[in-house]
Amino acid sequence: MDKEEFIKELLDNGYQKFRDNLKNSEALYQKRVSDDEGIKYFLNVYHWNIKKLDPNTPIPHSFHFEVQFYKDQEAKENTVNVSFHGEFIDNEYRPTTTLQDAELFFEGMFDKMKFEYREKY
Repeated sequence: MDKEEFIKELLDNGYQKFRDNLKNSEALYQKRVSDDEGIKYFLNVYHWNIKKLDPNTPIPHSFHFEVQFYKDQEAKENTVNVSFHGEFIDNEYRPTTTLQDAELFFEGMFDKMKFEYREKY
């Protein structure tokens, strides 16, 4: 899978593209993860063009996943930030991680850690 194919996979799986003014990445792709009870979390994917930082890099593009989970402890509304990185673009150096791998990682964490919904319906 190349960069364009992975971006298409993100868009085909419900991610919306945004301009990233916070971290200055190439783009931010965001997906709202919800079920019948409400919004669980927002899954952010940052696309980085590594060639801009290192023109000699053998892996020119990187995708970095982030989620901010919510945990209301003693009415303090705490948050937990979690990052996930893998090689989502085919290369000869490391095995490829899939979009499903990343999404299942966060969903499993939400369930196991008993995080709370961002918003209940």
